[in-house]
Amino acid sequence: MKWGKIVLQRGHILAGAAFVMLPLAVFASKAMTPLAIGTAVLLLGREVWASRRFPPLPPLGGIVGLLAGGVAWGAISVAWTVDMGNTVGKTGQLLGLFSAGLVLIDAARRLEPKEKTWVKRALLAGFLLGSLVLACESLTDGLLSRWVRGLPAEAGLLFKAPATVAALMVFPVVAALAGRWAWGVTGLLAILLLPTHGTTAVAAVGIGGVVLLAARVRFRVTALVVAGWIVTSVVVAPVAPFVLSSCLHRPTCQTLLPSMVQHRLRIWQFTAERIAEKPVLGWGLDASRDMPGGREEVTLAPGTKSRGALLPLHPHNGVLQWWLELGGVGAMLGAGFLIAMIRNMPVYFARYDDAAALALMVAAIVIGLASYGVFQSWWLGTEWLVVTWMLAVGRRPENTESRSVQCIRY
Repeated sequence: MKWGKIVLQRGHILAGAAFVMLPLAVFASKAMTPLAIGTAVLLLGREVWASRRFPPLPPLGGIVGLLAGGVAWGAISVAWTVDMGNTVGKTGQLLGLFSAGLVLIDAARRLEPKEKTWVKRALLAGFLLGSLVLACESLTDGLLSRWVRGLPAEAGLLFKAPATVAALMVFPVVAALAGRWAWGVTGLLAILLLPTHGTTAVAAVGIGGVVLLAARVRFRVTALVVAGWIVTSVVVAPVAPFVLSSCLHRPTCQTLLPSMVQHRLRIWQFTAERIAEKPVLGWGLDASRDMPGGREEVTLAPGTKSRGALLPLHPHNGVLQWWLELGGVGAMLGAGFLIAMIRNMPVYFARYDDAAALALMVAAIVIGLASYGVFQSWWLGTEWLVVTWMLAVGRRPENTESRSVQCIRY
């Protein structure tokens, strides 16, 4: 696309988005959705302008096919959902983000070497700037955020969502650095995240860092362990909450466990009970928001006045949400999608960069198992963007055929 002597290339668009992502997330984490969709629209417009036609769709097989199947199953669940409005609305959001994600991924894979360099530099600069701003905002209780939003000084601000974005971005950054200072980057970020009180984000960086180290030494073995963890998590999810919540009846657990942890266990127990009622089809996409009995409040700890809803918006566990809303069919599609991604990492990434990609996946799963709703738009937008950066900065295998032979097999 040209304006006078200016030529707009894919790398320009992706580099701009990579630079602003983390600084933008600090002040408006929900803006990850418009950032992903807006970047995709610009890329699509550039392609249409340059070729006078829409680019061809990627083949609906493997990874893309499983993801499309999950979206389609969510749309089909409108036939039995307990909340028609939420299901229809969420289906539209998923279709929009799915389409935008395909455009982003396609553009990242088609970058020229010089364009990849632009994205790398923009990603590193934006990550450094965003990390410093995030740390400063956390230490000053959101001084800039309160000024920008016009909030009073006593307004409490949380930076857990921006910390989550930073935790995922660290692994494309490690790939962009080609392994140099990888441990320094992950360690420094973990320290910078501490003031945000984003415990899950810190855990994601730590566990992802361990996976990164293990995968750089033995990728195949590490990938098999991660795949086994995913399968086990999906299989035991409907029954595990009953075992975990049993400790709530013991005085020792009631005394030692924080009320937040007790509340989370009660949420998971309630979710498992609802899963048992509709284990195959589920209750319908995004039905967590209006689950029968979900708004009932219970006492979180005996002898206290702390109370909480049995299911506030979502289960705070991605696998349980798959089971609850999409049933066993949706859970199997989700697990299959993750396994397919692992199997194809050696095809898309050169040695060592595949380790960063695997670490990114594990970090995202850790966050998804303990925090946000798996179908929240800003969370999905964040995931699409970080995968785009991973593909944009990661090195391609020199011999795709030989790498595909090394692809993980089960």
